[in-house]
Amino acid sequence: MVIGNSELLIILLVALLLFGGDKLPELARSLGKAVAEYRRAMQEAEEKLMAEDLKRELRQQMQEFSELKPPGVGVDVHPAPPEKPDQGDSRLLRREDAGEKGGGA
Repeated sequence: MVIGNSELLIILLVALLLFGGDKLPELARSLGKAVAEYRRAMQEAEEKLMAEDLKRELRQQMQEFSELKPPGVGVDVHPAPPEKPDQGDSRLLRREDAGEKGGGA
């Protein structure tokens, strides 16, 4: 809905009659400040929403990127060396190791 020239003229005449010629400039100034403050608040809210959307999108892209690891990434290429057997059990362990490798037991 758009206010036409005739409606605006009627509103101004009613305001002039209600508030008088002295108060009308002060009323217009306060109305202008209110409109400017409203626009500023709307712009800040829009910027805040855009920033949150960008953060959400960035988190999603980072998550997708972290899920796309090339093969072998995160895999231990060099396994830990085997533990050394005790001196007293060395023959027993050697026999078991030979049996596991197919050397015969």
